[in-house]
Amino acid sequence: MKILVVSQYFYPENFIINDLLETISKKNHQITVLTGKPNYPNGIIFPGYNKLGILRENYNSINVIRVPIIPRKKSNIINLFINYCSFIISGLLFFPFLVKKNNCDIIFSYLPSPITSAIPAIFLSFLKKKKLILWVQDIWPDNLFTSNKLKSRFLLKTITYIVKFIYYNSDCILISSPRFINNINSLSKNKKIIYFPNSFSQNFNIVKNPKIEKYAKLIKENFSIVFAGNIGTFQSLYTVIDSAEKIKNPKIKIFIIGDGSEKIKLTQYASSKNITNVVFLDSVKSEFIYTIIRNASGLIISLKRDDTLNYTIPSKFQMYLSTGIPIIGSINGDVAKLIIENNLGLIAPSENALSLSKIINKLYDIKDTDMYFEMKKNCSNFFNKNYNMKTSADTLLNIFANIYK
Repeated sequence: MKILVVSQYFYPENFIINDLLETISKKNHQITVLTGKPNYPNGIIFPGYNKLGILRENYNSINVIRVPIIPRKKSNIINLFINYCSFIISGLLFFPFLVKKNNCDIIFSYLPSPITSAIPAIFLSFLKKKKLILWVQDIWPDNLFTSNKLKSRFLLKTITYIVKFIYYNSDCILISSPRFINNINSLSKNKKIIYFPNSFSQNFNIVKNPKIEKYAKLIKENFSIVFAGNIGTFQSLYTVIDSAEKIKNPKIKIFIIGDGSEKIKLTQYASSKNITNVVFLDSVKSEFIYTIIRNASGLIISLKRDDTLNYTIPSKFQMYLSTGIPIIGSINGDVAKLIIENNLGLIAPSENALSLSKIINKLYDIKDTDMYFEMKKNCSNFFNKNYNMKTSADTLLNIFANIYK
């Protein structure tokens, strides 16, 4: 099958779409990805890439075509708006000519925020008369209020019309959480909706690299609670910092690995409170993260207290499960329910630093018991049953084939 993918984000930016498409490509399918110049999460164009011009490259047998994009810089609402619009404009201007001779069977659009990045895919679907499948990672426009980036009711109504337009012009909508279905149904005029969860590739690289080995050793030497991923407003990592202040056990350390719009503020916040049991580490490439976090004692998921986020299953949930390390959740909603019902770790309510410190202490207390090792076993089993990348790739290809027919 020939698959044309439209995604504002792609490797070397760290998103699940990278590994999923690589897995599909290995099954002898031809994939072309239309994307922008990489700049997420720091808002700066990655080294080796120019802001201007068209770039063609190859990523593990996947054809990648990059168009100019204005980077997100500091992720305030104005910069994000310019960044989102620049991808739409570049996509509408350049994509039709860049793939004019590209014969595809299906068009697939990967949609973390912003959902508006599907607009160039809709245009291509119209020009090429091919079916369009969307993979929705967030509920729009609700998540704009969650992130405090949108407060105008007029803009909310406008964006709601845009979302309806996007859904209406698709042929199938894939959702990463089953709780999305009611919201999307209300906006999509009962389009075909399929639950297709995020997955994670277990093609781990145990790396011989001084920086990676240093991080891994540092985590292994302590009873380490690790957060790995984007450091933004949704993650509510101030709660994690405040919980660390309440933990008096010198053997417990919290490691925060990654970059994002809130990292500088968080490091300053921890420093101002003289918190020494929190360690910030630089981000590492997604293919190397397993080498580090497999040495943790617990892996933390933290999200803001918000009804919209209750529906979300963050992609780091699958990544964490793949390591077989118990999960510490500062979280409400569906993920909390999954962790409790399947005994995958311990849960505290969102934005409750005291409760979070208590369950971290509890995990330390049970670290050598059958209870702890039962959690580890459950994490591995639950991952293999529900989120294996190879199985997900086969499922997606079946969806493509059915929609194509």
